[in-house]
Amino acid sequence: ISHFRVTGKPMELFEALKMRTRIRLGLPLISPENEVKRAEDIERQLEQGLLDACRETGAMLIQLGRIGEGWMYLRPTGDMVNARKLLSDVDISEENYDDMVQVLLHEGVDIARGFQAVLDHQGTCNSITLYDQTIIARSKEDRAAAAACLLDHFYAELCEMVRADIANREAPA
Repeated sequence: ISHFRVTGKPMELFEALKMRTRIRLGLPLISPENEVKRAEDIERQLEQGLLDACRETGAMLIQLGRIGEGWMYLRPTGDMVNARKLLSDVDISEENYDDMVQVLLHEGVDIARGFQAVLDHQGTCNSITLYDQTIIARSKEDRAAAAACLLDHFYAELCEMVRADIANREAPA
């Protein structure tokens, strides 16, 4: 486990963490095809161990820039706060734009940041269309977060146009 952490091998780390959980619970290292029903307490501990493995593996994947894969491991944990924190350290770039928008906006990890990325990359018209088609079906809180981004964007555009018009008339902007 330490080796996979140090060398940054998330898939191997996940498998090793799974095996460690199984060993601690007195189960075979690898789950047999027809595994017998276990006690509820053992099932809970196994599930918790797997969720912990998912959390660590997902974090490593995101830190390695593998956003989509990282989210696939983080999603089962249900820990949106942790996912949001991990993703807040990742700059949105051309290379990860699609994955970041998918996770931040469409998966609901950080609606405002995801919607702002769409505004920045696709412009006002596409963002309004996205709002009308996707955001409108989300919670009031999510709609408000996206609407705030849109309003700030409109305000900045309006101020820029007014300043440009004043400057074009040779008056002090």
